[in-house]
Amino acid sequence: MSYNKRQVFEDNLEAIRTYYDITSKEREITKEDIEKISKYKGFGGLKVVL
Repeated sequence: MSYNKRQVFEDNLEAIRTYYDITSKEREITKEDIEKISKYKGFGGLKVVL
């Protein structure tokens, strides 16, 4: 499987959105939330997208 920068970027955004949704609504975390957040890779490569 090749490294897809766009997919990593989208996964990162989804992880951040999920985190903020959990914290802003003070709700319980689900298995789906854990899966989304676990895909977070960091934004070290953000300069490539910008």
